[in-house]
Amino acid sequence: MLDHVFSDAISALRDAFSNAFLERQAFDEHFNSDVLLGDLVWETSYGLPGEGRPPRVVAHITLTWPSWSQAIYRSWYTDEIFHEAPEIEMEIVFRVQRLAVQP
Repeated sequence: MLDHVFSDAISALRDAFSNAFLERQAFDEHFNSDVLLGDLVWETSYGLPGEGRPPRVVAHITLTWPSWSQAIYRSWYTDEIFHEAPEIEMEIVFRVQRLAVQP
């Protein structure tokens, strides 16, 4: 079951990058679900606009919602007591390539 909270986090991230005038890399977006463990993973890439393919400056973003966090969220949603806050993990990898000179 895909909870709305994860899709809302994805939507908020897309809106933030769009409002920052960054360009989504068309074929670099993936949504994965681990069938055995239940983890949800969404990966995407954004670059500076007008730089072509591949852009010189790109950010690879990964959102992960582990199954234990999903269980805690569902407990909170049904008014059960929980001792740990649910979380969505975010990883950002910043890549710069094809520079004229080495920094």
